[in-house]
Formats: sequence, structure tokens, C-alpha cells
Amino acid sequence: MTIAEMKERKIQLGYTNEMIAELSGVPLSTVQKIFAGVTEKPRYETLRAIESVLGGPQGGAGRVCEEASPYMAKRQGEYIIDGIAVDKVLRKTGMGRILVNKVISEVKKLGGKRIYLVARAPGFFRKLGFEAIDPSEAPNFFECKQCPQYGVSCHPEVMKLEIE
Repeated sequence: MTIAEMKERKIQLGYTNEMIAELSGVPLSTVQKIFAGVTEKPRYETLRAIESVLGGPQGGAGRVCEEASPYMAKRQGEYIIDGIAVDKVLRKTGMGRILVNKVISEVKKLGGKRIYLVARAPGFFRKLGFEAIDPSEAPNFFECKQCPQYGVSCHPEVMKLEIE
């Protein structure tokens, strides 16, 4: 992804320099200089970090990227979303929706018919079409049952999304 493409993608996503810096781990001043054209030849690693946030084709190790594999797994023949979360300061910015939609897209490409997850924020997932189900209807894919807090102070919901 070129810097010009990054600028365009930044506008499409409605991201600020501050959001990109926070998500990529690149210092804000560096992000500002790159997008202002002050830094003519930014380091490759810096561009990769920014690209991962903006959804570049290579994905990356940032907290938000278009690479689905860090959040998606297959257990007992079914696809699951595993360990997806958005930092509190970034909630209500669309980041969670971006991550979940990427997983849904990837599962569709792989021929999956449904996605399961264990939700600590079930309201968020309901907005995306997931429905709560009895845990016995889902593959045995989560370790919550072994946790001493399960059912005491933590009451996650097992949810499923049927993919069309």
C-alpha cells in the first residue's frame, strides 16, 4: 500500500492520526510527519504497522488489521471467533465491527456456514446478528468451563451466527 493509498484509506475509515498512532504503536509525531509528507522515506516497519491498521493486504501484528487468523479458529469442524476484544478507549469507533466483519468474510470464503463465540459483550454481537444459544449446541471450544469465575462472577454467553 502506498502512502497515497494509506491517506485515502484513512479518510474512508474516518481515522484520525491519533487513532492510527494508538492502534499501530507508531508515535503520533511520526504518523503526522508521514501523512503530511515531511518524512520522505519512512522505515518499512513503520509503514507496515500503519498499513496493518488501515487494512493493508498483508495484514500485520497490530491490534486491528484485516488478517482474520488471529481472531478465528476452527474447532470440531466449526469456525469460532476466539479472543477478539477492543481496548476501552477505542470502543464505539467501529473497530470491533471491522474485526468481526473480516472474520465473517473469511469464513464465507472458506465455505463456513456458521460462526460460534463466547461473548462477554453479548449486546455488541447481537447487533451484528449473533444469537445466544445453549452451550450444549456449540462445539466444545472454550476454556471458560474450567475457570473458577465461570458462572460465579463471569457469565459469558455462547452465541452463533448463521452465515447466508
